[in-house]
Amino acid sequence: MVVPFVGRAAELDRIRTLSRAIDVDRRPSALLFVGEPGLGKSRLLSEARSAIAGRRGLDVVGYEPERNIPLAAASEALRTLVRADPGGRLRELLTEPAHVAALEPIRIFEAAHRASERVLPLVIYIDDLQWVDELSLALCHYLLRAAVAGRQPVGLVAMSRPSAVVGSFSDALRHVFADSGQFAIEELEPLDRDDGIRLARALAPELRTDRAAHLWSQAAGSPFWLGMLAGSQGDHPADQVLDLRLRYAAPDAAELVAFLTVGGRPVSIEEIASLEGWPEQRVQAAIDELISAGLATLTGRSVSLVHDLVRAAADRRLSAETRRRLHRAWAESLEAIPEGDLGTLRSALEHRRAAGMPTVDLALRLVRNPRRRWLGIEGLALVGAIADEVESIDGVVQDLREATAVLAAELGEDRTAYERWTRLSEQLPPGPARQRAFLGAARAAYELNLGPATERAIDRARADTMSSANRIELDSLEAEVVIWLQRRPTAGWPLAQRVADQARGVADEAGGVDRLAAEDRRALIGALRVAFQAAVQDDRWRDVGDVAQAYVRAAQGFDGAEEIRALLSMATAAAIRGETGEALVARRRAWEESHHRVYPSIAVEAGFPFADTLIRCGQIGPARDVASETLGLVDRIGVRGRLLGRHQFVAHEVAFHMGERRVAVEGLLRATETVDAHYAVSAHQELATWLALLDGPAAATAVTGHIEAGRACAATAGCPRCGLELELGAAKALASIGRETDARHTIEAWDAARPDPNPDDVVTRQWIEGLLAAKESAPAQAAELLSAALAELERQGRTLDAIGVRLDLGRVLSDTDRTAAAEHLTAAAAEADGAGSVALQGLADQRLRELGFRTWRRGPVGASKADASNALSPREIEVARLVIEGASNPEIAAQLFLSRKTVERHVSNALAKVGARNRTELAHRLREIYPSL
Repeated sequence: MVVPFVGRAAELDRIRTLSRAIDVDRRPSALLFVGEPGLGKSRLLSEARSAIAGRRGLDVVGYEPERNIPLAAASEALRTLVRADPGGRLRELLTEPAHVAALEPIRIFEAAHRASERVLPLVIYIDDLQWVDELSLALCHYLLRAAVAGRQPVGLVAMSRPSAVVGSFSDALRHVFADSGQFAIEELEPLDRDDGIRLARALAPELRTDRAAHLWSQAAGSPFWLGMLAGSQGDHPADQVLDLRLRYAAPDAAELVAFLTVGGRPVSIEEIASLEGWPEQRVQAAIDELISAGLATLTGRSVSLVHDLVRAAADRRLSAETRRRLHRAWAESLEAIPEGDLGTLRSALEHRRAAGMPTVDLALRLVRNPRRRWLGIEGLALVGAIADEVESIDGVVQDLREATAVLAAELGEDRTAYERWTRLSEQLPPGPARQRAFLGAARAAYELNLGPATERAIDRARADTMSSANRIELDSLEAEVVIWLQRRPTAGWPLAQRVADQARGVADEAGGVDRLAAEDRRALIGALRVAFQAAVQDDRWRDVGDVAQAYVRAAQGFDGAEEIRALLSMATAAAIRGETGEALVARRRAWEESHHRVYPSIAVEAGFPFADTLIRCGQIGPARDVASETLGLVDRIGVRGRLLGRHQFVAHEVAFHMGERRVAVEGLLRATETVDAHYAVSAHQELATWLALLDGPAAATAVTGHIEAGRACAATAGCPRCGLELELGAAKALASIGRETDARHTIEAWDAARPDPNPDDVVTRQWIEGLLAAKESAPAQAAELLSAALAELERQGRTLDAIGVRLDLGRVLSDTDRTAAAEHLTAAAAEADGAGSVALQGLADQRLRELGFRTWRRGPVGASKADASNALSPREIEVARLVIEGASNPEIAAQLFLSRKTVERHVSNALAKVGARNRTELAHRLREIYPSL
């Protein structure tokens, strides 16, 4: 029975308004309708598609039996995105049988977001949201959050019954759309009397108006029940009509209803024929009977029950024996699918449990699947319950319990992991399995910051004879405990160094890293990672390079994410050694690789340090772009805290240099109140540095206040390294504001704590000594020290610091050699202009004026070709080349792995810098300026 669409004018108007917001205003918008079963939500969604005709749509459909199957509801949406972006990474990420570490759902979400940018404007349609699985909802949320952050035309129209799921999802959408107000939630009401009569008479034209009104009243305004009643004889209640149709169905039709009820989702004719053992003609006959009875629909060659209310009624009629038989048939069929994916296995496991079949073997297969992380917390609870239901602990059960503990750790459920590993260690006899349990318990306790529990688990593990890999992992963990939980990096370094040497010895005995077994190589990589962290924390700058190189060699070709992290360690080592250019190259490569391989979390780890290095190298514009794109990633993936690291304030530094002092200072002040003490140290240090630089002695109270606040945070955090970095910065700030006695005491204490400082700090130390010499009435010595610091900074490539030293040289020389002072200040102004630092250029100009020199300079209007050429940043030149080739903004974004918003900004910048009015004129001007493009 085809039910016509009647009424819902107000709802369709809301949907058309959403369509205009997306298409005309280019504003992301979302609309959620909530109503009881039978009110026509699915039909309204179908009409919404017609009302928003011409937009690319992503279909997300929830089915009750699949509500715990990862990405089951979004499977068709993902296929649509793969077809839209055949050359993208999404297809590869959905199909590659890679190591689980490479398969974080966030990678799928980011690849899906990139693919979605190729089909804008776009609307996501969600039906039966209350049964959509957690990961599918997370994907929809990710796409909407990305659209709001990037101001992209993406919309969502969703239908749901009242449920806890719709409550949490609507709360999340309110947060996403908080600033725009482009989200609304509507209660779907029953049809009013007039619309109900119209619908009843459309379904049964012979009905009189009074009879149609009676049926509307019986159906309580529900289009579904009205359809049932209009096609029935007599005056039965609505649910009785449905019961009668099911009761008097022919045997094959009744069997098919039961089959569809247990399956809970649309099924192809081929699947029915295979599972039931019927010829296709018999299947088709049963389908035809159900369709004529208004119980099923056929779309293409896929059949489904017409409504969940039909399924619920049919489910009540199923006998226990029939239910078990059909669940068994479904389980066996799903398990027989070659290369079954995670969703197939999870569904098969659910059917096995419902059929009363053994589940341990299949649960173990599920938690050993490369995509096991997608099971989420609910999947973990399911396999955990299966593992705990079995009283014996034979080999398979033991393997399942161990794999469940591993999954808990991978999902970040450290409390569950700790409890499971501890219980398992008490159940197992001595041997490799118990060693792994002790080690797992120790690692989980460490992640929970449970120092005593970690140490007890380590001691228990040491009492067993351990494999080399487990021993290395245990020793590495002990070094981490000393460094991070006990906050003793100096004591942690020898431990970490020893275990790294031990691990490298194992590799040498095996004939090289490539010959190591997987678990030995993973242990080696972990040991080197910890050794690198320990070397950095204890400022073992003479060792960090060797450790980083060993880390890179061990990770090469083994794990993509670890390769990029190792590359970042090489960059850090280079920066510590004063090789800023080398650090910039390595961080750029890590940034690009993390985008190319779609590791959004690692892109955040790489992005902020990369932007920070760009600033140090005097590339403020590119730093702004990288910081902006990284913050966009942060908004999309929702990372906070540790992953952001101490470089998370780089966007404020960009704002400071671009002349937005108030914005930068207020942003950092807010950060000191919201981040933990560890990262607040850096924020206070930055604020003290800025205020001392721009305001000098006038800012003495504020500067000293931030220094003291930073010291308090450093004491709370218990991080000696951050504390010493603060003291070095504090000494420079105190010298700049005329507190030379405090500065001298501070730097002498720093010298005592850092008897062998790294080259990066040595030059800063020399700069501070020059400032102190100037304050102590030794201008010649001050100029000599500052000149030496300037030369070293220029050699290292620390352009912005070199400008800062020139500013100080100009001030020091202003009383003894005005000409030299003016030369330094003029050079500082020019270099600051080239670097894009409005703040430093303004300071240089101010000091030149104080010396009596004119600072007016020609602006960009009328600039020569050479001037225009120098104005474009390297990234703008890359974009310009593609503009000349005729690429659109989405094509440029895809090729350079940038967001469309970032590309639009680069194109706008290029238009302004070369004085072009449109892309055609831009391409013409660029060919003149860059003949080689």
